[in-house]
Amino acid sequence: MRAEGAVDLEASLEAIGALTEDPRLLEGYAILVDMRLADYTPSLSDARKLTDLQGTTERLKRHPLAFVTATPAHFSAASLVAMLATLKGATAKAFQHLDEATAWLAEKQGNA
Repeated sequence: MRAEGAVDLEASLEAIGALTEDPRLLEGYAILVDMRLADYTPSLSDARKLTDLQGTTERLKRHPLAFVTATPAHFSAASLVAMLATLKGATAKAFQHLDEATAWLAEKQGNA
């Protein structure tokens, strides 16, 4: 999944909702959210709403989720979302480098 340009909470929630309904999201697939080109830093309130959806959607809990960011502010926000989602039972982590995210997802898929 890729976020580019102007993104907001509503668009993020819609994308997550669409992902949960996508029949191509098969059991054991990892999810990479590439946010490097996104122009959006979630507020604390937005992070909680994103986390509530990610951490309570049983379908998403079965898939490791990696966020890749380009800026320190985006990385901090993605780390917060990942941490809160993990506390709700999801497997999520934020990264600043695509290769680290893909290696982590490969490891998590191998353990599934």
